[in-house]
Amino acid sequence: MTRRLYKDVMLSVAATPNKDYEVYVVSDKINDIVGNLIVAVESFNGTILYYDSVPNYYLPEGSSNVGYVIPNATLANVDLSSTLIWAYFSYAGDYGFAQTEHYFKRPLDLNFEKPNITVAFDEVKQTVTLHTDKLAKDVYLFIDEVDVKFSDNFFDMLPGIVYTVTVLNNYTVGSFRNVLKVASLYDTYNLE
Repeated sequence: MTRRLYKDVMLSVAATPNKDYEVYVVSDKINDIVGNLIVAVESFNGTILYYDSVPNYYLPEGSSNVGYVIPNATLANVDLSSTLIWAYFSYAGDYGFAQTEHYFKRPLDLNFEKPNITVAFDEVKQTVTLHTDKLAKDVYLFIDEVDVKFSDNFFDMLPGIVYTVTVLNNYTVGSFRNVLKVASLYDTYNLE
């Protein structure tokens, strides 16, 4: 997560007074960049309710611009407790992308279903790859009483997207493949 917090290109979403939603593209870079901006309104089960893209989006150095506006009419018949806005900006250079998720309700008021998170291990690349069939919010990887460090370890997973994290310290994927645990916000609300 730390790498995402300190990236020099970020996205954010904010509601306007008339309930449109603006997607901001923010750059702290010292040069202009051009990339592709994707905006979607998606249900927690992965159904795309609205989708658009802006190819060749120009972002001047050190700027914060409204890259896209989702009109409030788009959300008129949408259950906001089980829907989110997802925005993704890809460009050439360093990390090459920025993304954000925007929820319409506070976490306690979101209508979660139990996600089925699958995990695959790559012992050569020292990575863990995850998939989910439903939104998995605030995913956390851990092993009881072991301090394994991952390249990202507190993130939201959307259905249909592959998430790969890398082991950063001296532990090998092979040493913990049978004891790795994956939890999400759903698990904290629904202790089974």
